[in-house]
Amino acid sequence: MSVDIDEAEVKLLQENLNKLRSECETSNIHLKKISTEINNIESALNPIMNLTSTKRTAVANLESTLDELNKLGRISAIVLAERRIIDDTTGNVPVKRIIDSIDKLSAALQDAAIFKSIGNTTVPNNISALIEKGSKRVGAVLQRAADANDPETVTLCLSFFGKSGISYYIDARTRHVSYEIEQIINSTSQKVTDLLACAQTLIRRSASEREILRALNLDIDPDEIAARIIEPAFNILYKAISANLSKARTNIRTNGLYAVQAHAAITYLTDSFHSALKNSTGFTHELVRVQGDAAKMAYDAFPASILYFNEKLAAHTNFPSDAGVVEPCSELVSRLRAISSVKAAAIIVAEELGVDNIIPSPPPAYMSTFTTRNLLRNKKIRTGAACLSTHLMDLIECFVVNLINAGSTHYKKPQMAGLLGLTNIAAIERAADSHPDLSELISAEDTSRERLQKLKSFSAGKFVQRWKELGQSLMETRPMSGSSSLSSKDREIIKEKFKYFNATLDELVAEHKALRITDSALRKQINNEIGFIAPIYYRFYDKYAEGSFSKHAYKYVKYNKKQIDEILSAL
Repeated sequence: MSVDIDEAEVKLLQENLNKLRSECETSNIHLKKISTEINNIESALNPIMNLTSTKRTAVANLESTLDELNKLGRISAIVLAERRIIDDTTGNVPVKRIIDSIDKLSAALQDAAIFKSIGNTTVPNNISALIEKGSKRVGAVLQRAADANDPETVTLCLSFFGKSGISYYIDARTRHVSYEIEQIINSTSQKVTDLLACAQTLIRRSASEREILRALNLDIDPDEIAARIIEPAFNILYKAISANLSKARTNIRTNGLYAVQAHAAITYLTDSFHSALKNSTGFTHELVRVQGDAAKMAYDAFPASILYFNEKLAAHTNFPSDAGVVEPCSELVSRLRAISSVKAAAIIVAEELGVDNIIPSPPPAYMSTFTTRNLLRNKKIRTGAACLSTHLMDLIECFVVNLINAGSTHYKKPQMAGLLGLTNIAAIERAADSHPDLSELISAEDTSRERLQKLKSFSAGKFVQRWKELGQSLMETRPMSGSSSLSSKDREIIKEKFKYFNATLDELVAEHKALRITDSALRKQINNEIGFIAPIYYRFYDKYAEGSFSKHAYKYVKYNKKQIDEILSAL
């Protein structure tokens, strides 16, 4: 029987499919078994796998912790090393090393930022505190360097701080300049503050501060910073100027030097500020407000001072019994020394006034008694120092002439007023000799010494007035008779002359020896003034001592020439 090929193929295919199905079912059964076994294995492995993951996490955490500990160790080592630098108090650590420490700590602070992320702020805070402390130390170094004008260190410190560090610099320089002005103002070596010296110092500082700032080559305005630096010092000086003017207003006759100082300082500042500092308008504006008042009082001060002593001596009644130094003399010497202590300011004002305006107008009454100002007639006094010297001599002359005039009224014996003048002139000279500036100032006008000598002669003339009268008594006021022998009238005149001379000489010698003249130079000067009596007596003695006027000449001729010499030498 024949088989259809297609049918046979289908049948064969069917058999193969059945066989394949059977194999698949068998495979499926095996796969299920494998799956079950795999599930069983996974169930068994899960605990082990979980444990391994935990260990891996722990290891990772441990490694991270070790890294942090290592980083903390490195940071701690840096902090420990740099803390020694920052905390050093020996002063031996250069500022550059301190700045290096701060730079290292700043880098360490960045590394320590990780600690903040995990809630640990102790480490960063400690580093920040150390950096702040180091910065303050650099600031202190900057201030000291600024105070000592050490541009190299200042530049180094400012390069560390940048513009923010300029406040340290300003603070230091402000204290330095202010202290310098305060030292002059608070000086106890003189009664009147040398405001002109303060003004000159302030102007020098203004210019030098500007130049120092320029040399630093910072991105700042040197004039603006310099103005900020000197402003407190200017305020201190301006306060002192105002105080001086207030004192002068209370009594220009006794406090005139305060106005002289204020005027000189104001004039100097207003003339010099702009060249020293561009930003000076605010300063000069304050000065201009008081400039006119200061000038008027300063110009009044010199004549007012003379009027003060003129009135003081005219009213003086407390005279020492020995014609010694009076209390107003000490006040005069103090005034003269005060003027010389601020002579630069006084010279400025004296020159502005001129020699004719430093004396009161109208002239004081004492000048009608005696004055040496005639020596200045037709003399051109050009310098301020010479004008001031003239004022000092005017003061001395006012004092001496008024003192002698008042003494002539007080003392019964005229020589006491003269001695009073000589004693006080000697005291003034001693004071001047012990004060070189005053002595130099008095001598600045070439007639001053001559004026002083004339004052001495005026005083000495008062002292030797009775000695002059004694000498005059020996002078022959009329010619004797022309015959070879004296007339009886002539003889009586000669007898009376010898008698008067003897008695008066004894009286004057006794009075002179009773004087307490402790100044050896003054005693010698006075004795020299008296010495003129000897040659007058010698001439009279030589002419009549042999007895031509009397048979008993020894009764009238008490002293020979040798005895007169001995008497005068013993005074």
